[in-house]
Amino acid sequence: MTTEADPAALASRVAALEGENRVLADTLAKANGTVAQTGAQLAALTTERAALTTERDAFKVQIAELAPKAAKLGELEVTVTALTNEKHERLLISELRNSGKLPGADELTLSGVLVKLHEAGTVNRFAADFKAEAAKALPIISAAAPTLTRPPTSGGGSPGAPTVQVRRAVSLIRP
Repeated sequence: MTTEADPAALASRVAALEGENRVLADTLAKANGTVAQTGAQLAALTTERAALTTERDAFKVQIAELAPKAAKLGELEVTVTALTNEKHERLLISELRNSGKLPGADELTLSGVLVKLHEAGTVNRFAADFKAEAAKALPIISAAAPTLTRPPTSGGGSPGAPTVQVRRAVSLIRP
């Protein structure tokens, strides 16, 4: 057995190995480029994550600062609504009293009647347009509480028990 090789076979074998070597080198270069590109993307994503984490933490601080203000805002909205409703109700009562059609109604009585009618859903005692609501409420009040449409009567009963004047006793012994 001879170990001599055919130079043409060796040359073709070397050429094949060099071609394979080039393919492997190209693949390695592409892989290295991909690794470098992936590393750059990873670095960019890490930087972006750090920025987003900082932004998130800033938002958490803002939310913590705004939470009591939001609670206070809710309380103030309720207060403003209550005050506005009270004002509208006072204006409606005033309009009803000034209409002259309810001479026997005082403010407290009208307020009670309006509460009952509001609960029944026939009158909105908090209506912003109090004049229109008063015009709508007058016939309903006249039907529901007819005594309010009558003028108040004067007392006419007994003036009370007669007053007795007692004479003062005079002492016989004078100082």
